[in-house]
Amino acid sequence: GVCGRATAERKQRPLPVEAEIAPELLERGDTLVALGGGCTTDIAGFVAATYLRGIDWAAVPTTLVGQVDAAIGGKTAINLPSGKNLVGSFHWPVRTIVDPALLQTLPERERRAGLAEVVKTGLLAGEPLWELPEPELVRRCAAYKAAVCLRDPHEHGPRAVLNLGHTFAHALEGAADGTVGHGEAVALGLLAALRLSSEELGLDPAVSREVEEVLRPRPVRVDRERAWASLGRDKKRAGGRVRLVLLEAPGRPVSGVELPEGRVRAALDALVAE
Repeated sequence: GVCGRATAERKQRPLPVEAEIAPELLERGDTLVALGGGCTTDIAGFVAATYLRGIDWAAVPTTLVGQVDAAIGGKTAINLPSGKNLVGSFHWPVRTIVDPALLQTLPERERRAGLAEVVKTGLLAGEPLWELPEPELVRRCAAYKAAVCLRDPHEHGPRAVLNLGHTFAHALEGAADGTVGHGEAVALGLLAALRLSSEELGLDPAVSREVEEVLRPRPVRVDRERAWASLGRDKKRAGGRVRLVLLEAPGRPVSGVELPEGRVRAALDALVAE
């Protein structure tokens, strides 16, 4: 079967997708193919993980964010009204086909959304991957994430570093009702994480300045209280406290950082427009 283009709204309600699958066309031995962006691969992977108690699936990402991040690593998820990606499964695709030629007609907004994930990967790898030509950029980012995920396929440890900037990003998205794109939120989330990294771990402030020049994130108009409540429900919490990924230096991420609530909230508030 082929799971075509899906919207973020559809990701909120997966069961109709499963209900639309014709049993005579998709059986246990078949493979579900997801051709599209991150929402498509998230939904298709989740459906594959749950339909008939699990069938094979393959990912063919057609967006930059999909090729460098979303379609790699076996995470599948759907959203709940209370937060993003709160229901899901680790269900690795049997094949992921990454073809940069599919990006030739990608709208600029989608390209910039993917650029935020590229910058995140470059910060983790300690290399300015965003400066590379697009085919090489895609290859290097995909290879980095695949290597991290293969070492920790169910996110019990090292894989957590891939959440750099995403705690703040998901909080903004949770308060935005679809008005803030994922790339826009990740760009702001990275900025917050890097600022805290400079304050807490001594990261060179020049790193934040370079990221700001590349991504040019602007504060977004969301309700601060809703964003804070969304962050409080973040799945990366432990013992009632949010765990952050910060950077000591490019290529030296630190996961599981717990900071006073006031510091975290101030960092989040700085991302919200007056």
